[in-house]
Amino acid sequence: MNNPESFFGKIKELQIENFGAEVIFQNGNYSLKATKLSEFSTEPEWKKILFKNGNKVLEKNKSSYSDFISEIRYEYDNFGNTILIDHKDYQIFRFEYNGKNQLIRKEKEQGARGSWYNKYFYENGNLIKEEWRSDFKALIDWFYEYDNYNNQTKRTGKYLLGQVETFFEGQYEYNPLNKLVKSIIERYEDNTGVINEIITMDYGQYNELITHKKTETKNRFGEEIIEEFYEYDENGFLKSYLKTNNGNEWDNLKWEYEIDQDLNWTSSTLFDKDKPTLITKRKLIK
Repeated sequence: MNNPESFFGKIKELQIENFGAEVIFQNGNYSLKATKLSEFSTEPEWKKILFKNGNKVLEKNKSSYSDFISEIRYEYDNFGNTILIDHKDYQIFRFEYNGKNQLIRKEKEQGARGSWYNKYFYENGNLIKEEWRSDFKALIDWFYEYDNYNNQTKRTGKYLLGQVETFFEGQYEYNPLNKLVKSIIERYEDNTGVINEIITMDYGQYNELITHKKTETKNRFGEEIIEEFYEYDENGFLKSYLKTNNGNEWDNLKWEYEIDQDLNWTSSTLFDKDKPTLITKRKLIK
């Protein structure tokens, strides 16, 4: 809700101020430039993004630690599906789709870590199997099951080669409005062993997420509980987010908004531990 990049196509103009950074999006072929100083360096870092027909076609990034400028190029088919992501001088990702615009193959064409590809298989519109094949890691198959409402109820990961055959088993439960309320997962990692994970979610009267609790138990490391709490204002905008780890505060974020006559927010200020850190101003297309 508060991620500006989620509003492309609706925004006429958007300006962001983030520790001295100024980002401006314009309608049409969007362009973006952000400049800010790292706390560890006096050299600016920046990002430029070029959009065409609502799709991102070019992205350039410069960090504050070197003069190197990374470049990523994007291509799309006539239906708006991504068919290529080209990380210049590094690696290329290619994507293929079926007649229903479902992804059926993803591959990495080059790169220092070798090549890999994934295949995707569907039944009744749902993804039921993935095949992961690569030069540098174990061969993996994923299997999926669904209920009558097309909610995923089970996910299983199997090694074709490896120390164990089944390394991931997940079961998922939903409320009457088809919102995920519980996940029970058992997974295996070579360096850790078996990890058990239970995730529960609670929703408010408008089906908005209120709490997210993850309890993870590792054989050698004991239990870890991560909880997230969400609060919303009277207009449905997120106003606070609190994250704790075993009862200790990790994140404490708050938002304040300016609202127009149509109850759309035109200005959002993010506070991190009560200090303003991000200001987003936007004009919507009406």
